[in-house]
Amino acid sequence: MQRSTPQKPLSRIAIINRGEPALRFLRSLREYNLERNLDIQAVAFATEPDYDAPFVQQSDLLVQLGPAMRQSESGSMVSAYCDHNYVIDLLKKNGCDGVWPGWGFVSEDAAFVAGL
Repeated sequence: MQRSTPQKPLSRIAIINRGEPALRFLRSLREYNLERNLDIQAVAFATEPDYDAPFVQQSDLLVQLGPAMRQSESGSMVSAYCDHNYVIDLLKKNGCDGVWPGWGFVSEDAAFVAGL
């Protein structure tokens, strides 16, 4: 029988979504933290148009993705949320040990998960 290694507790969860889905996640995370006496931080990843959005204001930290569209490493224009290498680099730089992708964007993209 193979024993599983205990998982390290999460400390920072990146929110790679926006709007109502992100707000729902934030409410759930607050409840989860209260019920278990934890302090898992919510880190909002947001583009410039969303810097003042409610989900950003209710998060513990903001990681600024810059303009909504950016030039990827390949030279094509892509949504900042869908520039996997860029987002993964920011996840690491900001100490995020969990990711909540919501729905749409990266949640439906196996390449993003493979890059983690």
